[in-house]
Amino acid sequence: FHHNTIKAVSGSRGVCLYFHAGAANSKAFNNVCDGFATFIKQRASSGTGNQAKNNLCVTGSTCAITDEHSPDDLTLAKNLTGVATSNFVNRAAGDYRLVSSATTLIDKGTNVGFPYSGSAPDIGAFEYGGSTTADTTPPTMPGGLTASAVSSSQINLSWSASSDNAGVTEYKI
Repeated sequence: FHHNTIKAVSGSRGVCLYFHAGAANSKAFNNVCDGFATFIKQRASSGTGNQAKNNLCVTGSTCAITDEHSPDDLTLAKNLTGVATSNFVNRAAGDYRLVSSATTLIDKGTNVGFPYSGSAPDIGAFEYGGSTTADTTPPTMPGGLTASAVSSSQINLSWSASSDNAGVTEYKI
C-alpha cells in the first residue's frame, strides 16, 4: 500500500493505515492521511513484520499511532503527525503535492525501494518535482473508439491515445 492520499469522509473518524488481524509483512509507504482519528494502527492479532514508513498525517487529524500487537513489532520510520496544510499545493481541493517550502518533508524520508529525486525520498504520497504550476492545457480527445463484445459479460474497448503537454496518466471509463 503506497503513494496514496486518503481523506476521511465527512463525519468519519476511523483508522487511516490499519494492519488488520492476520496481516503479516504488510507495508504502508509514502501515504497522506487527512481527517482520521487514528493515523496508524496494528491489531493485537496481526502477524509480524509489518512496516509503516514515510507517511504523514495532516494537521486537524488526531494522528494517533497505536500498536496493540505483543511484542510491539510494527516498524515505524519517518511517519510525521500534525503536518501543516501550508506544505501542500491546495489541500482544500485535494491537491497534496508538496510545495517548495515544505522543507521538513522534501528529501527527509527513508529509502523504501521506490524511485525518488533528490538526496532521499520525500515524506508523503508525492515526490516534489520542482514546479507546482497547474497544467491548464487539456489533452486531446482519444479517437477511433471501438467496442467489441467478447461475451455476454465482457466488452473490449480500444482507442487511439490522447496527447498532452504534461503527459496523459490515465483514462476513466
